[in-house]
Amino acid sequence: MAHALLSLIQKAKNEDEEAILFLINKFSPKIMRSLQQTTYQEQEDLRQEIHLKIIEAVRKYDLEQIPDIWNFINPDDFSARKMSS
Repeated sequence: MAHALLSLIQKAKNEDEEAILFLINKFSPKIMRSLQQTTYQEQEDLRQEIHLKIIEAVRKYDLEQIPDIWNFINPDDFSARKMSS
């Protein structure tokens, strides 16, 4: 599952429209549940803004800086390496 998600993110970073739409649709149920807390008039605007934020986050996501288990065990080491790159 994680490998498939990383592969999908890589495709989306390379402007693969199907991958971008798949990612948006994957998170859509959670987005829609959250938007139920807002007024109907605001829901569509917020949904579009969230979709743009997802696209922006995917484009900025650095696949080379994905932490592994050792980074969780020793987070200071990961932070130091991340800052030096």
